[in-house]
Amino acid sequence: MADAREPLDIAPGITVMDALKRVLRLPSICSKRFLTSKVDRTFTDLTGGACAIGEQPIKGLLDPKAMARLAVGEALTNLVWAKVTSLSDVKASGNWMYAAKLDGEGAAMYDAANALSDAMIKLGIAIDGGKDSLSMAAHAGGELGDDGVLLHIDLSAGKRRLGGSALAQVFDQIGNDCPDLEDVPYLKRVFEGVQGLLDDELISAGHDVSDGGLLVCALEMAFAGNCGINLDLTSHRKSLFQTLFSEELGLVIEVSKKNLDMVMGKLSSGGISAEIIGQVTATPSIELMVDGVTHLKESTSFVRDMWEETSFQLEKLQRLASCVDLEKEGLKDRHEPSWKLSFTPSFTDEKYMTTTSKPKVAVIREEGSNGDREMAAAFYAAGFEPWDITMSDLLNGAVSLHEFRGVVFVGGFSYADVLDSAKGPQVGGVLGGGGDPSQPRFIHNESGRFECRFTSVKIKDSPAIMLKGMEGSTLGVWAAHDIVMMMGLRRNFTLSNLNGSPLGVAAICSPDGRHLAMMPHPERCFLMWQFPWYPKQWDVEKKGPSPWLQMFQNAREWCSRNG
Repeated sequence: MADAREPLDIAPGITVMDALKRVLRLPSICSKRFLTSKVDRTFTDLTGGACAIGEQPIKGLLDPKAMARLAVGEALTNLVWAKVTSLSDVKASGNWMYAAKLDGEGAAMYDAANALSDAMIKLGIAIDGGKDSLSMAAHAGGELGDDGVLLHIDLSAGKRRLGGSALAQVFDQIGNDCPDLEDVPYLKRVFEGVQGLLDDELISAGHDVSDGGLLVCALEMAFAGNCGINLDLTSHRKSLFQTLFSEELGLVIEVSKKNLDMVMGKLSSGGISAEIIGQVTATPSIELMVDGVTHLKESTSFVRDMWEETSFQLEKLQRLASCVDLEKEGLKDRHEPSWKLSFTPSFTDEKYMTTTSKPKVAVIREEGSNGDREMAAAFYAAGFEPWDITMSDLLNGAVSLHEFRGVVFVGGFSYADVLDSAKGPQVGGVLGGGGDPSQPRFIHNESGRFECRFTSVKIKDSPAIMLKGMEGSTLGVWAAHDIVMMMGLRRNFTLSNLNGSPLGVAAICSPDGRHLAMMPHPERCFLMWQFPWYPKQWDVEKKGPSPWLQMFQNAREWCSRNG
């Protein structure tokens, strides 16, 4: 590797596409798809804690003080998109991963700690001692549309330093000119200004400029929105690569054309400068101009495939390769789901919510259960009286199921979240199949690992009482499991086959319709704000009931009709 103090040297013939092919495949830049679907990531409330990470280890090779300031800046420009009560309520924790016993590294860590402390004091943010890992030495050889305007809020006063950047790294260099955060009070002003725009619902989308630089930031926004962008940048007398790949701190926000003047006015009144750098297009293509010269014109899917490639390679080390290939192919034709509802969701009838004699439902949990609170909340919202019942309660006779109108077994992992930690029970007995080996049973997902995704399902005709009136609907639901039901009695709805179940079966029921077994988790999305996305044309309110509440309301109606 080149000496850390040598200027960055990119060969004259290297084009923007040449550089992108390398930068977008870097693990720190590429798609994190290989991480996002392997853990639970559903939510239970409108408010909570927002977390963000800032880390700039390569910059530390050039300037430990700048690295510390940049790490703070990166964390805050990641966090700014979540509306927080106040910047002063942000609390930081440090993890000092330094090879402090090597010559010079102890002093470098001291300098970094002092720089971090100074920045935190100016921001009004507290930081604890955090975790130390001081033996780390190693030796190695917005919304889719065409009316969105993109604004760049620069936090570096026009500097475009390339030291320690992803661009330098992919060309086996480090560089000599390290980005930095020289104006900490301005960062604070920008943070508060953007939070104000969020309050006024004036931001359609936003992203921080950090790993990869301004171009990568804009591309990732296009990938997330499955749309196109026209970037028209001015170099301000900087080089092409400085303009596109410098990792100086900044933000890119998308605002509607009709709100552009208002947003620019609000930013200006707050002492914040913003530059228009392009617009969003409904046509899925990427066009890049710098100083009037076109440097890139490709389909969004072509560029996104480069960004996804490393993730898919990593996924093949964790999942069945054929499943990875299917997902990769599916991305090429990805479009928004065409969901439709055969009914209109509504809150539970007030008479069921106010009565003093609500039917009791037992929510059974065991060691490792993780869906009991969401399930209890869903039944409560439908007018039931949910009870938290453990298997120990039943075994020692403290509670009898005879006093309950319904019994629910929730999801989870018995004895640790690992494959084969506890074999899934046979479900045929519950659904009327007895000991027949041809009846439903649990096996592992075809992919070979736990999957958590918001997937599409279609509800079909069936005798299931909980699905009455929902037939014909297509909609989204959370799936989170590493086992799948095999075989089927009566299919209720099917889903895109992420788990390998026959014909994509997602639920089965008994012939009388009173017993329902399903793999997805409607209890995790019985309110609309628990949907990560839904069609604009749906007649629903974001804080209102989702279609899945109907399942639980159907059970309540059945209890009312049957004494």
